[in-house]
Amino acid sequence: MKHREISKGVYALETGFVRVFLLEHEGVLTLIDTGIPGMGEKILSAIESLGYDRKALKHILITHFHMDHIGSLEEIKSRTGALVYVHKDEAATIGTVPATEAAPGIAKKLMFELLIKKSRQTPQPSVPVDVTLEGGEILDFAGGLQVIATPGHSPGHTSYFLSREGGILFVGDAASGGRLPGYPMLFNKKETAIRSLALIGNMNFEKAYFSHGKPIESGAPGKFRKAFGV
Repeated sequence: MKHREISKGVYALETGFVRVFLLEHEGVLTLIDTGIPGMGEKILSAIESLGYDRKALKHILITHFHMDHIGSLEEIKSRTGALVYVHKDEAATIGTVPATEAAPGIAKKLMFELLIKKSRQTPQPSVPVDVTLEGGEILDFAGGLQVIATPGHSPGHTSYFLSREGGILFVGDAASGGRLPGYPMLFNKKETAIRSLALIGNMNFEKAYFSHGKPIESGAPGKFRKAFGV
């Protein structure tokens, strides 16, 4: 599995379809998202290839419950015993069918109608959640990662902020990456998603890493404001 160290002890793992992130702090590992189904052992092997013990993985932070982000969650949890953290509003959607709508743009609307809409008509899967988050917490692991509630793509979508090197934001699917950030493929509620993008655009940080698309590694908030007019 391709990987890149984006900061000391912080790695972007390329699973092929979605990017997940590994953070090491004081010998303890934290994973942000788990990729599509069937990636669990590959992610754990990648952790070992970096010189870490898979059993050092103690925490799994979930951005949201879409299958490309939680597909290998149960597999990784069962093999490591790591605790699973998710925003309370996302946890509340288990067993429900959250509303979805296509993001702006002809290509995204077409993709939504052809590939996504039907899959969003099935109930959210049962997810093994150990800890629910409120937003605003500063975690006592992963170097003091801060929980940033960024709903809109999903009811309880969450981004994570690391106060280092000018600030690093793990955006999740609140936006997609590129020279300028773009809208995600779909919204749960467009108005809420726009407010989350405005929140990000007014934060103080330097680098943005996305689940999909290229990172922005300098001046990220200004590029959010330019892209979304927020």
